[in-house]
Order: sequence, then C-alpha cells, then structure tokens
Amino acid sequence: MRRLAAIGIALSFAACGQDEALRAPAAAAPDAGAPDADTPDAEQPDAGPTIRTVEVRNPFGNTAAENNLMVDGDFEWSSGSGQHGWRATSTTAEVGVSREFGGLCRSGVSCGILENGVALIGLATAPRKKKMLITAYAKPPEPDCGLVSIQLISCTSITVFTLATVPATQNAPAESGWCQYRALGPEMNEQPCLYVTTFTQVGERVLMDDVSILAADGTGASPLAPTVPSAELHARIVRDVRWMHEHQLFGRPERPRD
Repeated sequence: MRRLAAIGIALSFAACGQDEALRAPAAAAPDAGAPDADTPDAEQPDAGPTIRTVEVRNPFGNTAAENNLMVDGDFEWSSGSGQHGWRATSTTAEVGVSREFGGLCRSGVSCGILENGVALIGLATAPRKKKMLITAYAKPPEPDCGLVSIQLISCTSITVFTLATVPATQNAPAESGWCQYRALGPEMNEQPCLYVTTFTQVGERVLMDDVSILAADGTGASPLAPTVPSAELHARIVRDVRWMHEHQLFGRPERPRD
C-alpha cells in the first residue's frame, strides 16, 4: 500500500508543469475551530497566481445557435481538400482547409485558419422566404477588424449573384481578441455562401470560428447594403464558384466495372 501511495504522489507531481507544484493546505492553529463560512474572501489564504484554467468545450461547436444554416459553421468537420462545408482557394487553385485546435478557438474544439492569398468559402442554405441573420467571428493578428472581409454571395450562379459585405460591429476586437461581424441579409432563392478574405501580411494568420446564418424576423442587425466589388475580387469569386461547379460530385461515385 505504501508503494502504491508513493506512485500516486509521484504521478500527481508529474502531471503538473515545470512551473507548477502541489501546495499543501495551510495548517490551522491548534485552538482554531471549524472554518467560519462568513469569513470574507480577503481573509482566506492566497492560493497563488492562476496557472491553468479548465474549459468545457462541445466537440459539435456552438450548438446554442439552433437551426444554423451553415453546413459547418464551427469548422468541426472541414479539413483538407474534401468537399465539406468550407472550401479554400489560393490565387491559382483550390487548397486544403487549415485548422487550429483547442483553447485558441472561440467555440468547439477546432477553428479555421485564413492566410494572406487564401479565400475561405463557407456553404450554407437559405431559409424559405425569410431574411438571414449572418454572424461570424474572426481573430486577426492585430487589433484591426478591418483586416478581414466577409462577402455574402450566391454559390448557385456564376454569372449573376448577390454580393454584399458583412461589416464588423466594432473597428477593434473585444478583449478576447475576437471581432464580430453581423448583418441582416436579404431573402435569397439561391444557395448563399460566405466568401472570406484577409488583408494581413504574408505569414500572418486569422482564426475564423462560430459562423452562423439563421432565419431572421427582421430585427437584431443592420440590413446588408449591396456593394460593388473590385474587378479583381469579382473575377476571383466567379472563378472559384465556377471551379466548385465543375468539380462538384453528385450522388455516389461510380463503381469500377470488371
């Protein structure tokens, strides 16, 4: 039993980091009675600086956003170059969707990575005869929410489509470093998509997470105003949507014949 107890203590110490140590509770004075429940917090012994915090994360992302019409708003299922809820393109071709994991993300256990020269395309479904409440979060490398551009486009047509910018609610991110982008989108009879780009420097990255499109009742956000994109951005969106159309797989793959 003594050996087992010693092993347990050793494992407890091994679980701590190099700058952490188990601290025994302060011994009470011999004549001290039971702890007083009314003792102010200021009189309680100091536990020392915070070294580690524990969070509870849902591996399915932000499930509080019920009826989210984004295929994969939390980047939990999109990775690589598969045909998932998010697609990524460079200036020349489709590339794999990169992700970050763990506490750096805003919701769930994974989030998307957006880099200079790469565009993320998030697929969604339009609510029937209702406007869309669009919300997204990005964490830029600098405190400037203008480093990320989010466009609402149609992924159904490659010649005629709605294009509007989803603005940031503030110029600077919150204390957590995350910027919120929010707007009320119009009714759409075509498949809505979000086209996300960044103006960061080469080598810097933006985290994207907790993206939702919900059926809206017309309140809670400013309506989107149609915007005219630059010729370069317009040409790139048309090229990327055409690429997805030409390489989209429908139905089950054909089985090889003998």
